[in-house]
Amino acid sequence: MCLSVFVEWVAIQRTPADNKSLPRQQFLLSEQVGTHSEHLHFNGAGAQLPPISEAGTLEQWQQQIGALCIGNHRLAFVVGVAFAGPLLHMLGHESGGFHLYGDSSGGKTTHLQVAASIYDGPRLVRSWRSTDNALESIAAAHSDGLLVLDEIGMCDPRIIGETVYMLGNGTGKARANDRGQAGRQVQEWRLLFLSTGEKTLAQHMADANKELKAGMEVRMLAIPADASKGLGMFDTLNGFEDAAALSDALKARVTNYYGTPLTAFLAALCEPGKSHGWAVILRRTLEGFIAQSLPASASGQAHRAAARFGLAAAAGELATAMGITGWPDGTATTAARVCLNAWLNERGGAGNFEGDAILARLRQVIERFGESRFTRWESAAAKIDEHGPRTIDRLGFRKMLEHGMGDTMHTTNTYYVLPEMWRSEIFRGMNINAVNKELLQRGVLEPASDGKASSSVRLPGLGTQRCYIVKTIPGMDESEAQAA
Repeated sequence: MCLSVFVEWVAIQRTPADNKSLPRQQFLLSEQVGTHSEHLHFNGAGAQLPPISEAGTLEQWQQQIGALCIGNHRLAFVVGVAFAGPLLHMLGHESGGFHLYGDSSGGKTTHLQVAASIYDGPRLVRSWRSTDNALESIAAAHSDGLLVLDEIGMCDPRIIGETVYMLGNGTGKARANDRGQAGRQVQEWRLLFLSTGEKTLAQHMADANKELKAGMEVRMLAIPADASKGLGMFDTLNGFEDAAALSDALKARVTNYYGTPLTAFLAALCEPGKSHGWAVILRRTLEGFIAQSLPASASGQAHRAAARFGLAAAAGELATAMGITGWPDGTATTAARVCLNAWLNERGGAGNFEGDAILARLRQVIERFGESRFTRWESAAAKIDEHGPRTIDRLGFRKMLEHGMGDTMHTTNTYYVLPEMWRSEIFRGMNINAVNKELLQRGVLEPASDGKASSSVRLPGLGTQRCYIVKTIPGMDESEAQAA
């Protein structure tokens, strides 16, 4: 058995323990892990691909680095992500990433270096300070492995959303040559990536006045860096004086002990006759993780996210079962569940993010323009004050109705939105069929007698035409409705 990852990562650089004083370049060894009937050739990815190298022994990595991950959930989680990269092909999972965000002093770079130590030293950690074109080559070079990107603030906020889409989709851009013909071959990859920064993807895009789409966030899941234990990203100090001392120790140790966990992991995966059994174990672990972590009503987006968190959990548990991490059973699963819960809490639950975004867009328009850009139905119908101010850039009409008696009187507004404004302005750039379906399901839109989202209504001064009738907007109380 030989997975595609072993075709990509065949150049393994070793430094014999008894020759540490000699230049490491003298001990370059090309090695194929696993057996296969085909004769494999490595297609070099150029300078973008750092050699996967080893320093120290696996036992030293376990004692000096792995032991400090126990009890520190985010630390154990990023290690699980590192082990999960080579499993994407085996399980048929898509590419995707995780973004650790928070204060600059919280230990984010240290966590990236620990994840990188599964493969190589700290040099495996790259910067977001690249063009999207350069990242294509970098991603292709790290296919079936782990891509580590530090400090998202270094990336141009104007292209960051599209870059995250590109990394998650696993394909680069198609380009034409100077004759209009297809240029160089489109680069492809399959990988997991880790990212850090002080801000979320949404905040960076807002800085550039770019709109965040739900598909972007699900491709790079944002996890708050703060573990809420007063120790930055750490949950426990494991004998160190403070978080800074623990972080400094890890930074020093990852320069001396690295690479051996990956070699042992790949060798164990490729043991003859065991690949099918590993795949079964991984799928069962993954399914159990999702079932125990999400409610039955969870959206499809939440399931996609949980599957990626679960993959890291399954990979970490598999590496533990192989004797690679040195952790107690359940460490990787607990770590992934803690990080998934942190993502869910920041997101606001396991519901449909796109549906919430649609509703938020509509609510924002009503709150901002309910008075200025919706003509009062009563005034238009009665033709009061022909020379009075007109509604500028009208979105539709607003009809006010009073309910109750005496002290229980309250007012509600019904909005009649013109179809062109609905498509080209309120929900510009969004799939209008998906928008209408979501708002009908939530009871925000009043359906027509034929079940369609728009109804035929006789509008004041415009005659009979179809429009969208918005009767209720969850999240807006009566005071907000009246203010609008």
